[in-house]
Amino acid sequence: MNKMILFFVICFSISQFINAQTYYPNINSQSEKNLKIKKVERSSSSTIIEFEYFRTESKGIYIYLNPPNSDGAYYIQANGIKFLLLSTEGIANKDAITIAYPNKQITFSAIFEPLPKSITKFDLIEGATGTWNFYGIDNSNSDNSKTNPDKINFSSKTTDTLYYDSKWKGVDTRGTASFYRIINLDNNSNISGLVKDYYITGELQGKGDALFIDRYDDSNSKWKGIVYTYSKNGETLSETDMDKLCKSYYKDGKTFQYYVHNGISVTMHLSIERTYGKYYVAYVAIENLTGKSFNFNPETITAIMIKSGTETSGEVLSANEYMRKVNNRQAWNAALVAFGESSAANQAGYSSSTTTSSTSGYANSYGSASGYYGNTYGSVYGSSSTYGSATSRSNTQSYNGAANYAAQQNAQQNINNFQNQQYQIQNVLNQGYLKLNTIDNEQRIVGQININYKSADKIKVTIPVNGVNYDFWWNNN
Repeated sequence: MNKMILFFVICFSISQFINAQTYYPNINSQSEKNLKIKKVERSSSSTIIEFEYFRTESKGIYIYLNPPNSDGAYYIQANGIKFLLLSTEGIANKDAITIAYPNKQITFSAIFEPLPKSITKFDLIEGATGTWNFYGIDNSNSDNSKTNPDKINFSSKTTDTLYYDSKWKGVDTRGTASFYRIINLDNNSNISGLVKDYYITGELQGKGDALFIDRYDDSNSKWKGIVYTYSKNGETLSETDMDKLCKSYYKDGKTFQYYVHNGISVTMHLSIERTYGKYYVAYVAIENLTGKSFNFNPETITAIMIKSGTETSGEVLSANEYMRKVNNRQAWNAALVAFGESSAANQAGYSSSTTTSSTSGYANSYGSASGYYGNTYGSVYGSSSTYGSATSRSNTQSYNGAANYAAQQNAQQNINNFQNQQYQIQNVLNQGYLKLNTIDNEQRIVGQININYKSADKIKVTIPVNGVNYDFWWNNN
């Protein structure tokens, strides 16, 4: 029995050795001058790449390869598909262990998943941020000292089949899969034509052009153009333009959503603000790199409010509508300030005199009124201080005309200052509120539009630009 087992093990090992192919590939480019690939050994169970590192600098350093399943782990990329690192040999998987001494050679290996025989060219990438990258590793015409190249039997297969579970995570066999994917390959083993997905029962589930396929997690796959999905009975479930997907970035705690599509970028940030009322304020930036001019009309922007599943239209204010509200509110604010200033000034002419000859008086005045100022509701205060003189022959309270006149002048100056400040704010609003404009090539327009506030769970703002609608969804929670 033991002899039988030993015989089987020996035969299996021999068959694996015979099945392995060793290549000395040509490499198009690489990012690390001290590192080179000595050889590539391919078999049905693995792909082994042997490296040689020779330190040419005068000082030694620590070198290492990140372990499998880490963000920085090596992987092979071919036909838009990743083949993962399984293990390493002859080098540490963390820093401060393996030393590369000056003018000394270190040999180590990285073992990857097996490559299909149809793949003869691939890239080697060191994780997300590594620098030991190799591009265009080609063993189709490389020297092969272990086998006769004329006898290498490359498969004539022009398709690959991948299996995924119900959450579109890669699985090894059809028996555990909910979907399978058919990938067509050209003569250079690159993805060719549409990639088609099927329910495990055989019905078409989706199709589209793929830039990159992740065989382990389809959420990482990259697509271009229109991608379709279907129900089992053939009904179209979705039709998505993958070149026009909304993405997000964050700055100073704020979320900005954006599209980049056909030479145009559209970015929007939404906030709730109280400026001359309560509004949803959409800050919009549009960049034109199409090579030609086009008109942008913000009055075509629409908003949909969703509350408890019910949709209602939002009121998007045009520039004229918003400025009428601004002007009305500012005029009322100015009237409140004027009332407070005038009331204070009217008290400035009254003073007491204790002499029957020429007198002088120092008058202080103070007044206030409530109202809106800018973004804030509160109190507006006015004060006047005026020196005046008059002749009075009474020992009672008198009305000083000179003091009253000077105080009135002071009050008018305060009113003018407030109104000038308002005109300055209004000018900024006029410049910043979006209006009909022609956006030239290589030009950016930035501005805002206001939407009357109403309570909502979700808000969709649609911005039409050059004939294309760009939808921005915001969760109000």
